[in-house]
Amino acid sequence: MVTVRRSILSAFFSAALASTCLADAPTSSGTGFAVTPDGWLLTNAHVVQGCKRIEIKGRGDAADPRIDATNDLALVRIDAANRVQPLVFRLSP
Repeated sequence: MVTVRRSILSAFFSAALASTCLADAPTSSGTGFAVTPDGWLLTNAHVVQGCKRIEIKGRGDAADPRIDATNDLALVRIDAANRVQPLVFRLSP
């Protein structure tokens, strides 16, 4: 039951926080998830690297990308006027 709930939450956050790099038209897209309640999201660096604008589906534009190209990770921040729920991983006993 716990595994099913985690899968559903993971799928929800992946879909709800999908990021899109926009120029005149979308040039890349990917998934991500909230890591802090104040709006920091984790995604892949190759998705946001070189983007002039990063849009988070249903949340608006993201800013302040922090890119780690070596590990292909990126943090971006959204305006979290409505706080987001970070994805939490728990180990089963």
